[in-house]
Amino acid sequence: MAWLQMNVATGSFVPFAGSIAREGSTMTSMFDYDPEEIVSFEGHDISLKEAVMRYRQARAHPDQFTDFSAVRDPGKTPQVFDVEHFDALMTRPEFEDSA
Repeated sequence: MAWLQMNVATGSFVPFAGSIAREGSTMTSMFDYDPEEIVSFEGHDISLKEAVMRYRQARAHPDQFTDFSAVRDPGKTPQVFDVEHFDALMTRPEFEDSA
C-alpha cells in the first residue's frame, strides 16, 4: 500500500517519504507532537488532545462515519495525523485523561 501526504501549500498529495510503524509506541517516537498543539480536525481548529478524545469517543460508535485526519502546521511530521496515528496517540500517557 502506498502512503500519500498532503502538501498543504499546493493542496496536492505527494508520496510519503517516511516510514510508518504499526506498533503505537514506535510510531509516536517517529514524530514530534504536543497534546496542546492546534490541529485542523473535522473543519475546526482544536487541540490535538481534543482530537484524540473525539477519536476515542467515535470509536465507540463504529457505525457512524467520520473522517479522522488532523492537519498540522506546515513543516511538521507527519503533516496529517490519520487513524493509525490516532491509534498510536491513544496509547500515550499524555492522552489517557482524554477518555
